[in-house]
Amino acid sequence: MARIRVRKLATRGLKGLVRAGRAWFGVRRVAGYATAGNRMVPGVLVIGAQKSGTTSLFRYLCGFEEFARPERFELHYFDMNYYRDYRWYLSHFPLGTNRGTVRITGEKTPYYLFHPAVPARVKATLPGVKLIAVLRDPVKRAYSHYHHNRKLGLEPEPSFLRALEREEERLAGAADRLLDPLAESKAHQYFSYLSRGRYGEQMQRWLEYFPMDRILVLSSSELFREPRRVMEQVGTFLGIQRLRLTEFGVHTSTSYPPLSEEERGRLAAYYREYNERLFELVGREFDWER
Repeated sequence: MARIRVRKLATRGLKGLVRAGRAWFGVRRVAGYATAGNRMVPGVLVIGAQKSGTTSLFRYLCGFEEFARPERFELHYFDMNYYRDYRWYLSHFPLGTNRGTVRITGEKTPYYLFHPAVPARVKATLPGVKLIAVLRDPVKRAYSHYHHNRKLGLEPEPSFLRALEREEERLAGAADRLLDPLAESKAHQYFSYLSRGRYGEQMQRWLEYFPMDRILVLSSSELFREPRRVMEQVGTFLGIQRLRLTEFGVHTSTSYPPLSEEERGRLAAYYREYNERLFELVGREFDWER
């Protein structure tokens, strides 16, 4: 009986902590909204790509003394929350300050790169913002995306190739619908394994609104192989330089069975044309097929 009472007390205590946490979060949201006019305007967006190292990149970015981290890393304002007002968006960023070396803030939402309506929305809202895209071998990205969804219980297909075969059917008409700020498409967000790796298409869309000198395109393999050098490149792009980090961990990595050479070869052939278009647009090549 004593053990049961202790368990009940512990459960009540946990529920109390959850309620207190929600209340505190609510207070912070109200306070953030009330002071939105005094908060920093984001100067950089990490726009993608999903499953390419954006979480690690953003954590490294927070290691600069001059960078002020937001309340949350992924705000999904320009894709899934654009129906909200601008004060809601600003409420998540730090209060403006002249203290110390803080110069810039920003956020990262990897769906931004792929969402068809986001470039125009960013241009209308943050015309002076700088953009960072970190790109992974599209074959590895697609395979990682699939296993990520399987792990979360989002993907019912037990076969990767079968999921790829169903993609066109699943995403039919979604891009057009998403131009409406109130529209969402879970299929477009979750089942876009092949489509998200067609980086040339996505970069072309962004370049219709922003010049190339405002977009920094990085390789995820280089980021993890030479993190300090790549982050120094990021610092130069953003005009900041005091990087405090001494160690660079890998965040949100997942293990899964390897892709067969036959499957990889088929997907590499599929992406070859799209990769060439990307290389032409950004003025550099990536060693994905090698």
